[in-house]
Parts: sequence; C-alpha cells; structure tokens
Amino acid sequence: MSIQIGDKLPDFCTVDEESSVLTSEDLLGNITILYFCSKKDSPEMVEELCGFRDAISEFKEREVAVFGVTRDTPENNKSFCFSYNLDFPFLSDPSCEIADFFGVAEYAGDHVVGIQSATVIIDEEGIIRWKECPIQESGHLDRVVQALDRLQP
Repeated sequence: MSIQIGDKLPDFCTVDEESSVLTSEDLLGNITILYFCSKKDSPEMVEELCGFRDAISEFKEREVAVFGVTRDTPENNKSFCFSYNLDFPFLSDPSCEIADFFGVAEYAGDHVVGIQSATVIIDEEGIIRWKECPIQESGHLDRVVQALDRLQP
C-alpha cells in the first residue's frame, strides 16, 4: 500500500548521480520535492526538468531541496544531468522501491515495469504534504509553487 498525504516519509536508502548515499533521514529539516521521472529523455519530461532547473534559485531561496528520481544508474543520471545542465541531484531507484512507497511504480502483473511521472512534496518533519500523479504537464510547475506557498505562508 502506498503512502498518502499526511503520512510519514518511509525509510529508504539510495544513491545519487555522484554515487553518494542518501537516506530518507537526509531529507528531514527542509521541504523536499521529489520529481519521479518516467521517461526522462522524452521532450515533455526534458521540458519539465528544465523548468525545475530554471526555477532552482527560487527553490534554494525558499530552502526547498529538489531531487529527480529515476530507475537509471548513477552514471546514466550523471550524463543526463550534464546534458541538460540540471543542477539538482538525481536519485537512482532501479528496483522502484522508492517509487513503490509513493504509489508511483508501474506494474505489469506482479512485475515492476517503470515509474509514473509524479511530484511529491515532503515537509521538514518528513510528512507527505502534496502529490501529483500522474503529472498534468500544463501548469505543473505553477501548481508545485502554489503547494509550496501553502506550506510556507
């Protein structure tokens, strides 16, 4: 069963594009955006990710951490970040364990086959405060900022 709005962040451990270890505890203390990428090389996904890149200074001013999450290896994520000048970390979730926690893993029968595009906002104490799944591309970044405005009046 996936977590819902108001639930506590589950325990997990993964690595980023630099192969640095990151745990769910590392997300505590700041508001965090997790952006789950289904097909990160699609034009729509690249446009969304570049929108986050272009807004990263606003997120940093607000002390909001942004992480992409993909099934790819750290090496592939690093290359992708370099290609599009993405200056926020990408977490590797090859088994889709993290995606499954958040209810965004895609299944064919009993087998995980991918990740749905989704955005989750977690507060400083590790409580899930907002989720959009699947992502509705039109106005998505605006909805993320509006959700942050409600958390940071």
